[in-house]
Amino acid sequence: MNILDLVQVKNDKSYRQFGIFDGMRGVVVDKNDTTEIDVLFFNPAKIGEYVVAKISRDDLIVEKEELPQKAKQEILSQLDWIIKNAHAEFSQNKFKAYDNVQLVNDDKYKQYGLAVGDVGTVVDDVVVKDCVLVQFDNAKPDEDGFVDCISVNINDLIKASKIDIS
Repeated sequence: MNILDLVQVKNDKSYRQFGIFDGMRGVVVDKNDTTEIDVLFFNPAKIGEYVVAKISRDDLIVEKEELPQKAKQEILSQLDWIIKNAHAEFSQNKFKAYDNVQLVNDDKYKQYGLAVGDVGTVVDDVVVKDCVLVQFDNAKPDEDGFVDCISVNINDLIKASKIDIS
């Protein structure tokens, strides 16, 4: 196993607490230890979040694919920073798909016709830059008459306690 090899976890029993599961793919970033390898994993549910975890050599399969040369160069040039800023474990998303949420800050969303207290539905489990896509039925339609999902910061939302459908 070499630095920047693509690997796959084949036994997740010891790594579940970090959010790492069987079949998860990562990149070798350090192989100083003969029994454990430092592997970079990206959180599939939170774009941009990653962990560097020590994984037993026996629990990894080296993939046949390789990173493109340009990606290898970029990772190597920032490897110390990447390792230094890695999370110890994946954080849990505050909301998941189909959660009903309520807007608690409307400063950024008034342009869409939204106000504090408006209720919407999270449409995807993935978080990007601390934002989730939310469908608000009372949002202003675009020029074609469609009401699109709006990217809302998770700190501007709370779980809605009850939905009034009257």
